[in-house]
Amino acid sequence: MRESTLVEPLLHIAVPFASLRAVGLERRKAIVASAIALAPDVDLVLHVHRSLSHSFVVLATVAVAIMAFSLLMPAAKQRTFRSVMLLGAFGVASHVVLDLFQGLTPILWPLLKDSFWISTALRLHMGSATAVTGSAELVVEPTLFESFTSFDAPILTPEGLGISLIILAPSLVQVLREKRAAPGKRMPR
Repeated sequence: MRESTLVEPLLHIAVPFASLRAVGLERRKAIVASAIALAPDVDLVLHVHRSLSHSFVVLATVAVAIMAFSLLMPAAKQRTFRSVMLLGAFGVASHVVLDLFQGLTPILWPLLKDSFWISTALRLHMGSATAVTGSAELVVEPTLFESFTSFDAPILTPEGLGISLIILAPSLVQVLREKRAAPGKRMPR
């Protein structure tokens, strides 16, 4: 398996947050989903990155089990719990999809024993001739869950910070506008 890389945690938070806000979800619920989006990287604590916590099959199995558990709850709490569960599932799914474009990810393990990576590039060459070239490749390699002794990956880059700030800007501006509004005149979220 190739060296494991890490999508910046801020991007794992910013992308689902901005997506959910763009479709009108209230801020607090979008924050919950975005926080849960970091959950798959708990495998780093176990010194294995992109392990079964990055498999849609495993994650769906866990989600179904948790949803079944919710049937034991009082009916009044079931709806709220299921809402949080679905938001969390969206956050986690966004994490796995982002990782799929960063490096090998075992998205269908254990159904398929392979990890997948969608490798894309688009290049512009300007010189004596102008050329735009691109490539897209689905890289498939056997899944190997190997423990690492050290892990060295950026958790924040200038590009990641810039992208995160740009996609979070509308929500940040809205928060600032609400702070400036008179206490009795709160703006809609």
